[in-house]
Parts: sequence; C-alpha cells; structure tokens
Amino acid sequence: MGDHHIAKYPAIQMRSILWKFNSIDVHFIAVIWIVLSYIVAVSTMFFVVPTRSQYFYSLVSYGQSDKTDAVFLMFLGFEIYAKTSQAFMMAMEAFSIFPSLPATAFWLDRLIRIGSQIPVSEKIRIFQKFQILTTYYNHASIWLLAPVICAFIPAGLVISCAFASIRFHSFLPFFEYLPFPILSDNGIFILAVTLLPSAAIYEASNELVRKIRAEGKPEKVLRRRFIALHPFGVRIGAISKIRKIAILLSYNFIANYIFTLLITFPQEKVTR
Repeated sequence: MGDHHIAKYPAIQMRSILWKFNSIDVHFIAVIWIVLSYIVAVSTMFFVVPTRSQYFYSLVSYGQSDKTDAVFLMFLGFEIYAKTSQAFMMAMEAFSIFPSLPATAFWLDRLIRIGSQIPVSEKIRIFQKFQILTTYYNHASIWLLAPVICAFIPAGLVISCAFASIRFHSFLPFFEYLPFPILSDNGIFILAVTLLPSAAIYEASNELVRKIRAEGKPEKVLRRRFIALHPFGVRIGAISKIRKIAILLSYNFIANYIFTLLITFPQEKVTR
C-alpha cells in the first residue's frame, strides 16, 4: 500500500489490533500457530509411543487384542481422522481461505470508512467486484467440502480431544497426555480463523449496502445496478451466508457435546 494512497485516504491504513500487528497479520500468526502446534502434537505421538502406531488405542488398552474388535476399529478410524483432517484444513487455509477472505473483509470495511469520498457509481462497481469474488469462492469447491473441513472436522477434534484432556489426565504421563490439549486448542483456532473472516464479509457487505442506499438514488443508467444490490457472504454447506451468530452456535454445540460425553463417561469408567 503506497504512501500516496495512505495520504489521500487515511482510512485505508490498516490499524493495529495486537501490538503492531493488524488483522491480517494476526490471522497469519494464528495459521502459523496451528501448523506449529500440529507438528508438535504429531511428533510427540510418534516419539512417545513409537512402537504403537495406533496412538489413542494404545493409551487406553494394554490387552493383547487381536485387533479386530469394534473398539480397535473405532480408535483406528479416529487415528486416521485426527492425523489427516488438520493437514487438509491447513492446506485449505493456506491456498483458499487466507488469500481471499481476510483481505475481502478488510477492503469492504475500508470502503465503508472512505465511502463519502467516492462517487456512488464507483462504490457500486467495487462492491460488485467483491461480490463476484465471493461468489467464485463459494462455488470453487463442492458444497460438502467446506462444512466438512471448516466445521465438522475441527469441531469433532475439539470435542474428542477436550474430553480426553479432562478424563485422561489422571492416568497418562505428561508427554502422552500433551497431544490432547494441543489438538483441542488447535481445533478452536481453526474454527476461529475460518468463521471470523467469513462472518466479517457478510457484516461489512450488509453495512455497505445500507450506506449506499442511504446516499440516495443514482442516475438512471445505474438504477438497475442500484436496485440489484444485496448483502453477500461466505457459504458453508446449507448456510448461504455465515454470520456472527454462527460462531456462537458452533462453540455452543461443541460445549454441549463435551459436557454430554463427560456425563456419559465419568472418571471411574475411563481408567486403564
């Protein structure tokens, strides 16, 4: 961002929200934290129990199982799920979410702040460009991919690992216990870096539409484009526009399932 544009439009300068870091910097730091903590958790799994590839199963079972029972198959499925899901999520974050959503949310917000300095026709044109970008993002993958990778996988990981963090601490050594709180926190961060910019896009586009309409009707040539303006947002599964309430509902859903598991499996039932 050049000094000339900052001098002309001071509102486009990115404000610091954490020390000297702006919102995109903080988002990038969160992604780096997710990657590093994932590496720490998986490396700990391999170093602590190198002879038992089924890490979660080996922590709760010392018996000489023939490895065909339902419990083993359940833990084996979870093992594959836990170790691969975050890798897919981090890839989607790096190649799809991070290049598109935080920057779009930022520029929509700045367009609101400098709106009085830009003609209505120009604001409509810029708004429609961001709408096309968001529409392309929504249709860039099959409809089931986004909810699975962005919501179901991190939510499932948080629920299972948070339960293990509470119930396994009494009998697991420190380094065998460590991956569970790390992966649980990782899932929470993944939900945050996915849903926060998605909700910010809808909030900003909704506010921008209201401000454009409040400025009065434009020329006849632009009237159709003016009437066609409507808020847009990021689609995840059946939800066409992610809003802030979706973040609250997601964490409420996770908390409900964690407490349900804790009530269903009290401490005396979860021992070696």
